[in-house]
Amino acid sequence: MPAWLRGVLAVVVLGGLAYGLGLPGLLEGGAEAGGSAPVRRGGATPVVVSAVARAPFEDTLAAVGTAGADESILVTATVADRVVEILFEEGDFVQAGAMLLRLDAVEERAALAEARANLDDQRQQLARLDALVETNATAQSLRDEQAARVAASEARVDGALARLADREIRAPFAGVLGRRAVSLGAQVSPGSVITTLDDVDPIKLEFSIPESFLTALRVGAEVTARSAAYGDAPFVGEVTFLSPRVDPVTRAVAVRAAIANEDRRLRPGMLLTVDLVRDARESLMVLESALVPRGSTQQVYRVRDGVADTVPVTLGVRRPGIVELTGGVEEGDLLVIEGAARLRSGAPVRIVETVTAADRLRPHGAPAP
Repeated sequence: MPAWLRGVLAVVVLGGLAYGLGLPGLLEGGAEAGGSAPVRRGGATPVVVSAVARAPFEDTLAAVGTAGADESILVTATVADRVVEILFEEGDFVQAGAMLLRLDAVEERAALAEARANLDDQRQQLARLDALVETNATAQSLRDEQAARVAASEARVDGALARLADREIRAPFAGVLGRRAVSLGAQVSPGSVITTLDDVDPIKLEFSIPESFLTALRVGAEVTARSAAYGDAPFVGEVTFLSPRVDPVTRAVAVRAAIANEDRRLRPGMLLTVDLVRDARESLMVLESALVPRGSTQQVYRVRDGVADTVPVTLGVRRPGIVELTGGVEEGDLLVIEGAARLRSGAPVRIVETVTAADRLRPHGAPAP
């Protein structure tokens, strides 16, 4: 038999013996069959880890609301007459009682003058009768009749004053005037709109919250609102009303807050957001990159004694880059945040770096605290 043929037969026989003895893994340099994890060529897998730490968490809600005036009316005429004087500009801030507009009142002023003259005459006659009654020169009944005439004259003066006041349109409360709706010389009638008047200090904010957040608010509680018009500028207010009813359709509760607005930056109709916090607590936290999805569950690789094992975890609130852990691990546990894609449970690992959440969440180039 040729020498080369004898060599081939020897290799075949040795290979068969090795397979029969269950040694193919040894011939390949791998682990024995049934091992928990194969031994990687080149040693343990390099990984980056981060320790489970405690951090403050809370449930937050951004409620959207609409700003409204504390008081708001349409300023209207109560009588029919002609506009003779306009005493305001659009957008003016006026005090309560400020004169806004006058209507023609020539007849009313004449009627007032006549009523006052008549009243003066009736009072003089009453004074003469009072003197005569004291000396018993006249009957008391005559004096009483004259006193009634004086009272009637006083009523006529009051009526004339009221008709004159109807022709002077005044602001019933302090506020900001809107667009002027009449012109000089225009004829107005009862109900004709002159302008609008809004009291915007404080401003009222109406919004709704889900019933699950009822415990986060109460009357008198402080709230902070923000407007897209002013970026992150906070507007601090106080809850003044919490509806005693829950809407059966939306399961929401109506809330009203009053926000100081001395500079009048907030205007009725503006959209504001209110950040609400509920259930503030301190919980376990880890970088979100440590999570390994497995179907509908989440797992992490926990490193102990140089070995990475998979551990199921339960999650709470998520924030950008971090997540709250409510079960599965303990404070101080080292979890793999880089290199998990090359791991299997029970695999040996080599820690090349240990980082904190602050290290990974700090903006690029920002100095360490």
